[in-house]
Amino acid sequence: KRKKSIRNRRIRKAKSELGHLESTLKDRESQLQDYKARQHMIDSLIEEKEKLELEIETQFQAAVRIQRWFRDKQRAKILQDERKRLEQFMDYLHAAATVIQRFARGYLVRKNYDLWKVQEN
Repeated sequence: KRKKSIRNRRIRKAKSELGHLESTLKDRESQLQDYKARQHMIDSLIEEKEKLELEIETQFQAAVRIQRWFRDKQRAKILQDERKRLEQFMDYLHAAATVIQRFARGYLVRKNYDLWKVQEN
């Protein structure tokens, strides 16, 4: 009878310890699942961060291209305005040259007339 009670006590103790170990195992499995879920979330966040960095880089490059285009367009406008001013100046010079040419022709004609008159006398 005594052997039986010692045996039963050992069995109860082993069952209790087994229950405790099973409970610990379930806790650890739950912690592992939580860890895996957190790791998955971290991986997703890292992936999202990389996508956003790529998008930011793309947007930045687009902004630089737009800025360059705008600057080129401004330069083109400045050059066009400068060209118009040069064309107006060339027109002014052409008109001045025409006036000078007419004056010179008139002067030479008068000079030749005077010379002809002098030679005649």
